[in-house]
Amino acid sequence: ELRDLSVCFHTEEGDLPAVDRLSLTVKEGETVAIVGESGSGKSALALAIMGLHGMSGPSTVSGELSIDGHDVMKFTEEAWSQIRGKTMAMVFQEPMTAFNPVMTMGRQLKEALYLHESIRPSDAQHRVELMLQKVALRDPDRLLASYPFELSGGMRQRAMIAMALINHPKLLIADEPTTALD
Repeated sequence: ELRDLSVCFHTEEGDLPAVDRLSLTVKEGETVAIVGESGSGKSALALAIMGLHGMSGPSTVSGELSIDGHDVMKFTEEAWSQIRGKTMAMVFQEPMTAFNPVMTMGRQLKEALYLHESIRPSDAQHRVELMLQKVALRDPDRLLASYPFELSGGMRQRAMIAMALINHPKLLIADEPTTALD
């Protein structure tokens, strides 16, 4: 639930409001679409909801933001890391910049599981392979051994969708998730 959420970027030319007092509620099982022209603040909003607004440069987020009944505006980075990927996850618009270029895809996908639950490596492997099937990625052995730059844009985007879904989050934020898909 968002109440009067604002995001303001701090630039050399002064403050630039990206989101101005937005209020909305997303109920369980509900799909909400935010539609607007390029530069209207959709990605800034998504990053703010995930507690990642600093990724786009110096910024301030104000208002109220609660997830699963918790006021996340007061969360420490440690508390954020507990809910990112488990309670809420995001499919980023550009997977090439979201994946770590020096880690294999398999390691990154399994890490999403290891961060949130105690799971045996064989069980993690099995869950990752099942999720790759669900997003229509074939040849999981090759994909999991690959680095992000070795995959097509569409394959990276499907892998990002798989990683976002692997822990069955209650809230899924998708920032133009089909941009790179064929």
